[in-house]
Amino acid sequence: MMEDPAQREVPAYFQHTVGPPAPYPAAGIPQLRYGGAVTYAHARSVLLSFNGADRAGGANETWTWDGTRWTQHHSKLSRAVRSGAMMAYDESRRVAVMFGGSPLNPPKVPLSDTWT
Repeated sequence: MMEDPAQREVPAYFQHTVGPPAPYPAAGIPQLRYGGAVTYAHARSVLLSFNGADRAGGANETWTWDGTRWTQHHSKLSRAVRSGAMMAYDESRRVAVMFGGSPLNPPKVPLSDTWT
């Protein structure tokens, strides 16, 4: 008989670092999406998230998570709404770098642009 994972005891080292999700208001958090680009910005100690797609299409949105709350950021520069881009944090320049992805609208030709 297979063990039920829900019945497993949580190791002590996880009990101090992982807790139940905090309740969030409906506004002030990014919508559920797939294919977004995410990286950890070490110098600012935040998780940086851009874009992705949902059933309605997608949105040109950038969010950060500081471990407590989500914050939406607005930019004068407009990147194309995309899914499947890659993002990494450049430690030496202290910037996030995003490359490529695919546009959500036809023609879905892969993008080869780079953003910082």
